[in-house]
Amino acid sequence: MKLKKTMLVLSAIVLSLVFISKCHSFEGEKAYITVDGVKRSYIVYQGPARNKNIAAPLLVVLHGGGGDGARMQKICGFDAIAAREGFVTAYPYAVKNHWNDERGDFKSYSHQNRIDDVKFLSQMIDAIASNYNIDKNRVYMAGVSNGGMMSHLFAIKKGDKIAAMAAVITSIPHTLKNARPVRALPVLMMNGDTDKLVKWEGGVVANNRGSVISARDSVKFWAENNGCVKTPQVTKLPDKDTGDGVTVEKEIYKSAPENTAEVVFYVMRGGGHSWPGKKFGPLYKWIITRDGEGGNACMDINAADEIWSFFKGKKLCAK
Repeated sequence: MKLKKTMLVLSAIVLSLVFISKCHSFEGEKAYITVDGVKRSYIVYQGPARNKNIAAPLLVVLHGGGGDGARMQKICGFDAIAAREGFVTAYPYAVKNHWNDERGDFKSYSHQNRIDDVKFLSQMIDAIASNYNIDKNRVYMAGVSNGGMMSHLFAIKKGDKIAAMAAVITSIPHTLKNARPVRALPVLMMNGDTDKLVKWEGGVVANNRGSVISARDSVKFWAENNGCVKTPQVTKLPDKDTGDGVTVEKEIYKSAPENTAEVVFYVMRGGGHSWPGKKFGPLYKWIITRDGEGGNACMDINAADEIWSFFKGKKLCAK
């Protein structure tokens, strides 16, 4: 009887997820390009009040492993800011829901088949710039989890194509620890120090999905390559939600000259593997780690607001 009841509950969960997937729709336009013989897709959103005669910034947002562009668009909250601020957002889809971020995830189809996601994202940016009147000096990239690792990879290899990058609840793939970025690049990172999926101390990602260096070493990687000061300015942010189990410290590593490539690090003390500013239920936590320990969601900051505030003044100088 107990087994039967469990199966009924699991069946209900599966049906609910299918229903949600079927019913969810996105705002904007869905577009396609073919890269290395593979048809790739992405969503482009621009607010209704945007003046299309003015070249707009472009923010590319990469979903996490197992996600997709439409779900990321719904979760992250960037479109409301884009409508207000007049920039364009893009939400690409990984092949079979996982990016090839080169971390050694042998369970990933994209890794197994050597999908060139750097090439895809680069060509996608070009296609969007051709069709939506984009300011090529103000192209930004942000990613969460697997999408954050992909953002690190893109920034290392194609950092001359974006003005700044942000990576949330993730670290740099271990395979890239000795890589040399093509240029110094402004970088923002947000990590929870109790994350059980992409661990603060680095190592093997949960469920044996490749490995990463530690959060601290990831910050050090960019700070050193950008020529930043070794000692950051540290500010303890207000604990706006005392019930979330998280507090936040903001570290700023200034760079010279004129602080053109600073590194900003949000340390979420007690934070887990969750998009800051977004509350998730127990089902999400169970899906993330299979043991109900997805971790605390930080509600003291809103990731989208912090990331756009960091991006909006950054420009890629023309060659």
